[in-house]
Amino acid sequence: MSAHAPLVALRWLARILAAVSVAVLLLFLFGEPFGLSNLTLAQLVAFVFFPFGLIVGLILGWFRELVGGLVAVGSVACFYLVFVIFYQEWPGWWFLVFALPGFLYVSYGLAIGGRYGR
Repeated sequence: MSAHAPLVALRWLARILAAVSVAVLLLFLFGEPFGLSNLTLAQLVAFVFFPFGLIVGLILGWFRELVGGLVAVGSVACFYLVFVIFYQEWPGWWFLVFALPGFLYVSYGLAIGGRYGR
């Protein structure tokens, strides 16, 4: 077994989980129509970070793991921040489940030293 095998496995685990997360989020977004015009400002701002920012980060992670992971994790962190600021309550931990591939992308990116090469 190669010394790089754990890193390759980590990258592919992140990619597979990212594909599943993006697919589930897209099902939530497009599975049932909702009125985007009915969203309040707070909901609209939160919506930009979760799910849109998260989806962008997870897709970007396929090509640039560290950057994509930071975008995904940062988007979820901003979502939590917006939610707490506007609603003064914690939205729960379930949103982090969708961000798990982002954390794996960051781990992989840091493990390879942040370089972009394969």
